Amino acid sequence: MDDKLDLILDRLTAMDRGLKAEISSLKSEIGSLKPEIGSLKSETQAISKKVDMTWRAIQELRMIKLS
Repeated sequence: MDDKLDLILDRLTAMDRGLKAEISSLKSEIGSLKPEIGSLKSETQAISKKVDMTWRAIQELRMIKLS
């Protein structure tokens, strides 16, 4: 019985180590992506402003056309 428990404990310990290593790797990967995410946010905001300006221009042209 002790042999089975030792085997299970060894396997669980190995799984634990593997998962901790994977977590560490993912944290590192996330850290390296943060600058890219910031850049994408800025780019998205710039595009959003252009969309707003375009929408306003369309609305103004429609108003001019109606008057």
